Amino acid sequence: MSKSIIKNIIRLSGYELHKQGFCTDPAILGISQNNKYPYIKTYEFLGVSFKFWIINKEMEELYNLDLIKNYSEFLELNKLIKRGDRILEVGSNQGFFFTFMSKLVGVDGYVVGLEPLPKNAIIACSQIGLNDNSSFTAILNAAASFDSSNVFLTRSSHNASVAERNINNTVETKSITCDSLLETYKSFDLIKIDVEGYEENVLKGCQKILETKPKLAIELHMPFIKKYNSTLSNIFNLININHYDGTMIFRKDKTKSYPFDPKLINNDVINLFLKPKVNI
Repeated sequence: MSKSIIKNIIRLSGYELHKQGFCTDPAILGISQNNKYPYIKTYEFLGVSFKFWIINKEMEELYNLDLIKNYSEFLELNKLIKRGDRILEVGSNQGFFFTFMSKLVGVDGYVVGLEPLPKNAIIACSQIGLNDNSSFTAILNAAASFDSSNVFLTRSSHNASVAERNINNTVETKSITCDSLLETYKSFDLIKIDVEGYEENVLKGCQKILETKPKLAIELHMPFIKKYNSTLSNIFNLININHYDGTMIFRKDKTKSYPFDPKLINNDVINLFLKPKVNI
C-alpha cells in the first residue's frame, strides 16, 4: 500500500493533525474554507461538552450547533439516559450521538456502537480517542440484523441502508444479532436504533435483550419500512409496546416532542423515546 493511500486513510480517520492550526476549529483561526477539513470542533450543550472531528462541509452543516441545540432529540436522550447506563447504539454513523451519549453515561457506564460502513466506523473510532473514552466505549464495524451473515449496503456520502441484493454502489459487510453481544457486554439498559427502515430486522435479533425491557430510542423510518416487508404492528409486537410509554418527535419539526401515542404515527420519520411502565 502506497504512503499516499495510508496517509488518506489516516487523515479520514481523524488522526492527522491539520497543517494549519493543528485541527483547531477554523472559525477561531480564520482558516480558508477550502483547506479546513478535517478539524476538531468542541460542542457544549445540555451540560455536556465533547470534541468531534468534522470531516467535510456536509457533516459541518449536519451538526451545526445553532440548530442541534434546539433539537428535542438530544433533550429526550438527556432525560432518558442515566449515569452508569449501558447503551447499545445500532447505526452510529460518524459517532456524534455515540459521543454525546458517552458523556451522559460517564466512566461508570458503557456505550457500544454498531456501524456497518467501514469509513464511518473508522471515523467514529477516532472520536473515541479524541475524547479519551476508550475505557468505556467501543465501535464495531458490523450491521445488526436477525441473523449472522452478510448484507449489502447502499451508501450516500455519509449514510447507508440495507439493499436487497448486490447492485451498483453497494458495499458488503457482516451482520450480527444484537443478542450475540450479550456474551461480551452482559447487558444493556438502553437500545438506540437508527437504520433507515430496517428496524424490524434489527429488533428480531434483540429478543433476549428485549426480554429485560430496556429503555428504547428508536427512529422509525415509516416511508421505508415497506421496503423490508415490515409493518408498524410487527415492530410494536417485537417491542411489546403495551409495556412502554414515553415521548415522540416528528421529523417535520425536530424542536417539539409529544406524549407517545401510536394513533398519531403517520408516514413521517418519527423518533420514539420509551421507558418501561412501572409495575408491569
